[in-house]
Amino acid sequence: MRVDIEGATVGYLNREHAKQYRQQLLQAGQAGITATCPALIVGGWDRGRGNTGHFGVKLDIPMND
Repeated sequence: MRVDIEGATVGYLNREHAKQYRQQLLQAGQAGITATCPALIVGGWDRGRGNTGHFGVKLDIPMND
């Protein structure tokens, strides 16, 4: 499952989480949908002139354990 922010791909769910979330969507009768969720961009920096650090994204999606 791909993670996009403002039309740009920024990453993917890891295989285990993608499988688990896909199963939850299937059980809810929502297979094949395009889902959205709140997210928080964390870390990183942009000091200009190409001086940037890595950013992370925390997704607020329900995951049944």
